[in-house]
Amino acid sequence: MKLNRTLVFRLLCISLVIVFVARDAEAFSNRTQIQDIMSELTPEQKVGQLFLVGFEDADIARETSIYKLIADYRIGGVMLMAENDNFGDDEVKTKLKEAGIAPPSGEINCPQCDSKKVQVVSEFGSTACKALYKCLDCLEPFHHFKQI
Repeated sequence: MKLNRTLVFRLLCISLVIVFVARDAEAFSNRTQIQDIMSELTPEQKVGQLFLVGFEDADIARETSIYKLIADYRIGGVMLMAENDNFGDDEVKTKLKEAGIAPPSGEINCPQCDSKKVQVVSEFGSTACKALYKCLDCLEPFHHFKQI
């Protein structure tokens, strides 16, 4: 009986070592991928990664400055805000609703059933710019883009 416990304990220890070694190898692989990407960036693009910017309107055509910032300087992120009219286009609002996300607005409606009977579940959803709500009619949870 004691031999079986010792054997089980040793197998468990070996399994844990294998798991941790594999996890470290994966982390090393990710670091290598990041280093490969960063080595290909120009100094301007590396600096661009430090910036989070906003822009007016919802137009991101090739000739706009926001497109150039994303394509040429690889900025770190883009902040979309209702007051910048980034969601002003009805097509954008429709696509957000189809994805189950309530677009930013003064009135929050369920994107599934359009009900106004909603409840805040959490001030933060999958990202800090979204809040998590629940519809009290259809009982579906959904995200809502916050207005800043």
